[in-house]
Amino acid sequence: MISGGPSPGLKAEFWAHLLEAMPAECRVILDTSGSSLGHLEKRSLYIYKSNIEELGRFSRHTINSDVDVIQSARNMIDDGIAQNVVTSLGAGGAVLVTAHEDIHAIAPTVPISSRVGAGDSMTAGIVFALSRQEPIENAFLWGVAAGTAAVMTPGIQLCHRKETEDVFARIRQSSPLES
Repeated sequence: MISGGPSPGLKAEFWAHLLEAMPAECRVILDTSGSSLGHLEKRSLYIYKSNIEELGRFSRHTINSDVDVIQSARNMIDDGIAQNVVTSLGAGGAVLVTAHEDIHAIAPTVPISSRVGAGDSMTAGIVFALSRQEPIENAFLWGVAAGTAAVMTPGIQLCHRKETEDVFARIRQSSPLES
C-alpha cells in the first residue's frame, strides 16, 4: 500500500523507484496524486485508487460522467498501468473497473461531519478486506463503506469499525454481489 505524496525533498520519481525495487509478485495498491503519477507507468499496479480529479489528471482526459470514469479507468487497464481502478465519486459513491467488469456502488446517505480522511478510509477498507482474502468486488464495497463511515466522524478522525460494518451491510443490501 502506497499512499500520499512523497515527502518534501524527495523527487517525484520516488514512488516509481520504490515500485521497481519491489518483487514482481507484490500486489501494489497506490493512492496518490500529483506529479508522482507521471512516473508510474513502468509497473502494473494491482489497484490504482483515485478520485475524479486525480483520475482526470493522470489519464489526461476530462471526466464529466460515469462513462468518462469507466473509459479512463479501462484505458489504464488496457495500457497495463493497473489491473483494477477504484474511483471515488464523493457523495455519488464509487466505481470499480476491472479487466472484466465495472461496478458502481452507491453510498447510502449519512450525516456528514467532516470529509477529511474519507479517501484514506476507503483505501484502508479495501486493504482490510483484501487482507482477509475477500474478492476485489467485496473489498471495493468495504472501501466504499469505510469512506462513507469516515464522513460521519468529526474533524480528522477516520472511520470506526461499527459504523463501517453498518454501512457495509446497507451497501450489500442495495447492491448485492456474489461472493
